[in-house]
Amino acid sequence: MLTQRAKSRGRSGRSFLALYRPVVLRNRKDVDTPGLPAINIGEAKGSTYDRVLIFPTKPMLKYLKSMNPDEAGSKDRLYVAITRRPGLAS
Repeated sequence: MLTQRAKSRGRSGRSFLALYRPVVLRNRKDVDTPGLPAINIGEAKGSTYDRVLIFPTKPMLKYLKSMNPDEAGSKDRLYVAITRRPGLAS
């Protein structure tokens, strides 16, 4: 059973998707993106998008919590994913 907080996140997530229509990025094609059309991070290399929604890998999540680069897993994929929005990273 979903908690009220989880239900609220689901609504806000759907609202974000409907309003901004982000490009969904995933690590590999076998990553579940709940029915959302998605692009593999490697395929997005060299492209820019106004908005992206990243389905991070476990190592990416671990890095974002710890900020320890040794925990980032594939650093090149993380870099490609977070720099698809122009002007956000250099």
